[in-house]
This record gives sequence, C-alpha cells and structure tokens, in this order.
Amino acid sequence: MAQKSRDIPEYDSEEAQADSDEQDYYDPKQERVTKAHDQFLRNLASERPFQEIPPLPPWDQYAAGKDNMTILHYLLSNPLHCKLPLLKVRPLLNQLLNSDEKKVREFLSSKDTTGATALTLAVLKRRWDVLLHILRHKGALEAARVPSSDGNNCLHEIILKRSLKTFAPMGDNDKELQDCIKLILSSGSTELITGRNKHGCTPLHLAVKFKKTKIIPEGQLELVSQLLEACTELLTISNDEGKSPYQYRIHTLKTSSNDDPIAFLLKDHYMHFDDRDKVIKYLYEKGGPG
Repeated sequence: MAQKSRDIPEYDSEEAQADSDEQDYYDPKQERVTKAHDQFLRNLASERPFQEIPPLPPWDQYAAGKDNMTILHYLLSNPLHCKLPLLKVRPLLNQLLNSDEKKVREFLSSKDTTGATALTLAVLKRRWDVLLHILRHKGALEAARVPSSDGNNCLHEIILKRSLKTFAPMGDNDKELQDCIKLILSSGSTELITGRNKHGCTPLHLAVKFKKTKIIPEGQLELVSQLLEACTELLTISNDEGKSPYQYRIHTLKTSSNDDPIAFLLKDHYMHFDDRDKVIKYLYEKGGPG
C-alpha cells in the first residue's frame, strides 16, 4: 500500500516547528526492530532451513518497527519479501500465531501508519494463501473486523479486490480466495460480515455495486448469493445515504432493473419479509442510515 503523504500547513507560530519535529522524529528502538525484522526475513528467503535461522528475540517478534509495521506488515509490503512462497513463510506464521488468543488478536489488529492491518495488506497483495493460513488461527477473525483508515474491514477489502477482477467466476487458481470467503462467511461473526465502512456501506453494498467497466454477472451474482446465504441481516442495513442494498444497486445501475439478475435476487429476498412496511421501506423509501 502506498504511503500517505502528509501535507504540513504553514504557520507563523511554534506549532509549525512542533509539526516539523514530529515529522522528523527518530525512534532508535523502532529502527532497531525494523533491522531485526529485515535480517530475519532475508535469512528466511535463503536456502537455510527454518530451524537453522537465528530466531528473533521474543521482545522483537510482536514489536512494531518503523512506520509502526510489525514483521507481518514488513513481510507483506516489502518488495524483497512479499512474494516468498507459503512454504517458506508458514513456519514464521505458526510461530507468531501459536500464542494465546489475546496476544494474537492484538498483534493482528495492529495498524501501520497508513491505517492498514497485516490482514489488509495480505488482501491488497493478493496473498490469499497467507491470509487463509492466518484466518484459521484463533483470534484472527476478531482482528479481521478491525477497519482500515477508510473503514473497510477484511471482508470489505476482499470484495473490492474481487470487483477489480470484474467478478470473474473463481476457478481452481482462486481456491485460497474462495476458502477465505467461505471461512469468513461461515464464522458466524455478524460484526465482521455486517461491518460498515466510512460511507456506511456493508460488504453487501460493495458486492451489489454496478460498475461501468465490464462485469461478469455470474461471478458477482455468486458473491451476492453467498453473502445473503450467510447473513440476511445485511438486507436491513442502509448506508449513510439511507440506501438499502437493493436501492444502492438501482442507484448505481442508472437504468432499468427489469432484466438485472442481482436486483431481482435482492427484491425476491425482500418480498419474503413478513412485515410489508419493511418491504416498502427497503425497496422504495429513502430513510436515514441504519
């Protein structure tokens, strides 16, 4: 993920100097941690067996280095290390994740200075194999709920990545991605599945969004169906514009929805609500966020 630039306004006061000092702040401890992480990952990339690599000191394993990056942040963002095969990375992951649940959750919930967790970086780098391995460990699914700087949790980010691939139906090469989605949706973590980003959009809002770029409808329809099967509560959550997932689909479609399979699927689910007032609300009325 690209580093966010910091625009420092000009002040004719001591505040400007304070901002400058903060920008130039040097933390020798973080520098030392980053160097230790880098050396360990370079050794990991070598031909040496994991057992022969000098281990990280216990106090450095879960520590954050420069830019508040943990060793997982550094692994997934550094060009020299981010493509290491899972076979190489797995022993490190197991070492980090085989700790008590609270410690693992706090470690995975840690954000770098861009506001990204290591789980977010795994999605952005399409390291589905690494993400799946992490998600299978205790504490990981709770950390997956942690929003990035734009409010997207891990599931939001996965769906955004799927949309960039025009929702092409997933094949054998996407098995890890499929398994990540299935694992999250079968977890029963309502807070993760129904999470709202800074625009109030749930993962379902992102999944139903129509884009002008060529979309493969079968893949998008499959994903929407998976979300609805996992959690029908998603149908009742409106974004910050007061739009239900159906209304959001119609809004982004900007054309007749008569032949749109996703609009039809959503509408069919609403029509099965027992409360007819809610049917009208989610299909036709514009309300507040909720």
